[in-house]
Amino acid sequence: MEFIGRHFELNELNRLYQQPQGVLCIVYGRRRIGKTRLLTPQRVGAHWSSSEQIDVVAINWDKGQVLYGECKWQRGRALSLSDVEKLIERAGQIDLKSHWGRSLQRHFILFSRSGFTASAQNLAQETGAALVGLSELDAILAHAIR
Repeated sequence: MEFIGRHFELNELNRLYQQPQGVLCIVYGRRRIGKTRLLTPQRVGAHWSSSEQIDVVAINWDKGQVLYGECKWQRGRALSLSDVEKLIERAGQIDLKSHWGRSLQRHFILFSRSGFTASAQNLAQETGAALVGLSELDAILAHAIR
């Protein structure tokens, strides 16, 4: 595999690889690699409030970007249009600002053990959300541990 113009990302992956503690690093986005800079988070966690929960929140304050993620790991239930809509709605209720006081650019990623409905795939494509199913995750992890 050849990487062209991805020096920043390769240096970041090398930095993560050199760390003494274990780190799970997933590089994903077939259509975006080489076209846009991958999100390099400064903080990763989850968001819980009395009324909302978001499974994954990764923020880069300096670049003004945030990644919101939803994980559905049940067997036999594909991630649905409603799940994508809920993630987008919940993310819209969180008013994060960059160091410069501007709203953060939002990105979305959804993980599903049992796949995605056609309507969820359509909305994900319209909004630029990344979809990661079990087969993609298996391939990423298999590549990471060899």
